[in-house]
Amino acid sequence: MQKEIWIHIGGYEDLYQVSNLGNVRKPKKIIQNKNGSYSIKNSIEVRQVEDSYGYLRVTLTKNGKSKQAKVHRLVSEAFIPNPDNKEHINHIDGDKWNNNMLNLEWCTSKENTQHAYASGLKGNLPKYEKQKIYYTEIINNIIAKVDSSLTTGNNFDYDEIITEIVKKYFIYPR
Repeated sequence: MQKEIWIHIGGYEDLYQVSNLGNVRKPKKIIQNKNGSYSIKNSIEVRQVEDSYGYLRVTLTKNGKSKQAKVHRLVSEAFIPNPDNKEHINHIDGDKWNNNMLNLEWCTSKENTQHAYASGLKGNLPKYEKQKIYYTEIINNIIAKVDSSLTTGNNFDYDEIITEIVKKYFIYPR
């Protein structure tokens, strides 16, 4: 199991930290009360939200000004050396929500695009298949990719699906 390591975010020292596992938090603070005593304010995890491109981002606030930051960039800047000053970050497994430092690498735009094609994240499918959504379902001991047009919500029309499997894969259910 990988140990979680926290580092202060550049420009936001003592306000925010990022971990090697892809988490962001406000660190624990010791606060002096009005009466002169001290109290401890526990760390608070910062809420991550998905942006319109599918990446996780957080809002960082300093001196009343807020800034949006992508979590994979925060993790990379804190934990991954970038001696060649590459400006892009690649998710090795293609999962934009997996911001573990072991899943991230600095790359050029060209390298990022090449990885997307090589791993099947882009291209490689006929144009008409890119627009379909598929569900994986086990039907009569056959694992099948089922075209979403044959489903209604989460309900499968098994007769139509089996017919589709037979047409597409020439597999006859038992």
